[in-house]
Amino acid sequence: MLYTQAPANFEPRIVTVGCMVEYDGKLLFLRRHSSRRYPGKWGCPAGGQEPGETIAAAALRELKEETGISALEPSLHYCGMRFVRYPADQDFIYHLFWLVLCTEPHIILNPGEHDKFAWVAREEAGEVDYLGGKGDINACLQMIPVHSAALRNF
Repeated sequence: MLYTQAPANFEPRIVTVGCMVEYDGKLLFLRRHSSRRYPGKWGCPAGGQEPGETIAAAALRELKEETGISALEPSLHYCGMRFVRYPADQDFIYHLFWLVLCTEPHIILNPGEHDKFAWVAREEAGEVDYLGGKGDINACLQMIPVHSAALRNF
């Protein structure tokens, strides 16, 4: 579950970042490989922040590692931070970024992490079998702006 305030006894052990990628009104989702934790679940490019790395640098690195998309830090739009608690996992902090593209990128998946990608219309994204469930995908969608035309990266 995503929270705007830290739940009771919240003890984050890691900081994670995610990057919602938008192209032509559609959002990029990646399906977790069957050998990974939460197999078959969908999510945006995401992962842990490494020591000495800014959250923006972590988002750009994860984006490149998981999709092959290269972007520059000024093209990222910070959407905010949430506290995350999953029942069987440790607590962690999650920072979400948003990247709007004007040309469709060539996606190169990291085969050890994901086995499929899909561009999903924004209005249908709430139906994706998202890693944290419908509550989490809807919370993430509420964090990103609705009007993207002015933010396209040319």
